Amino acid sequence: MSYRYKTRCLLSWRRRPTLGPLEVRDGILVIGEEKKQMHVHKESLASQSTVFDNLFFGNLREKNMVEIPIGGVEYEELANQIQMVYGFDGASLTDDNVDKVLQLAGRFDFKIIEDRVMSYLLSPSSSFSIHQRLLISDQYNLAFLKVISAAFLDHSDRLISWYTPSQLQKLSELEEFRHLSMATMQALFRKSCDIMTNRRIRMIPIGMNPLSRP
Repeated sequence: MSYRYKTRCLLSWRRRPTLGPLEVRDGILVIGEEKKQMHVHKESLASQSTVFDNLFFGNLREKNMVEIPIGGVEYEELANQIQMVYGFDGASLTDDNVDKVLQLAGRFDFKIIEDRVMSYLLSPSSSFSIHQRLLISDQYNLAFLKVISAAFLDHSDRLISWYTPSQLQKLSELEEFRHLSMATMQALFRKSCDIMTNRRIRMIPIGMNPLSRP
C-alpha cells in the first residue's frame, strides 16, 4: 500500500505557530507532582488550544496566576506535546507512544497534534497494521475516517477505502470489531457493498456491461 500521496496531503492541514528564540516566554506552567516549571509563550500556545486559551485569557482564576499548575501529566509528556505543536526536532511520535499522545492532544485540545498523528499513521513510519490504524482512528475519532475533501482521489483519503475483501473478513473476526462506533460500522458496510457491486460488474460480459458502452 502506498501512503505517499495521502501523507503529503495531510502534512499541512493547520499552520504551525512560529516561536523565535528571542520571543519572551511570558507564561509559567507547573507540571505534575514534581512541580517542574515550564516557560511558555502564552499567545502562541493559546492559538493552538482552547484549553490554554481559557487558562491564559479566559475567565478562569488561573488567568491571574503567575504560575499555573497542570496536574495529571508528566513534564516530559507535556513538553513533547508542545514540541509537536511547534514542530521542533526533539518531538517524539512512535507506535509506542501514539496512544498517550492522542490522549493528551484530546485533553488539551491540540488539533494540530491530531493532524500530525494522522500523517504518521498514514505513513510507512508506523508499523501498525491497517486494523490497528482503524481502531486507533475510531477510538479517537480521527478525521481521516471521514471524507475530508472531494478533491482527494475521489474520497480515497478515508482509511476504510483502502480495505481489501480479505482484510474486511479478518477485521470482522477481531474481538475489537464489536466495539467499533456506529459511524465506522456503517462506513465498513458501505465499503462491503462497494466491493460486492464491483465484483458483479466485473462478472458481466463486456458487451452487456452498460458502464463499458461509449
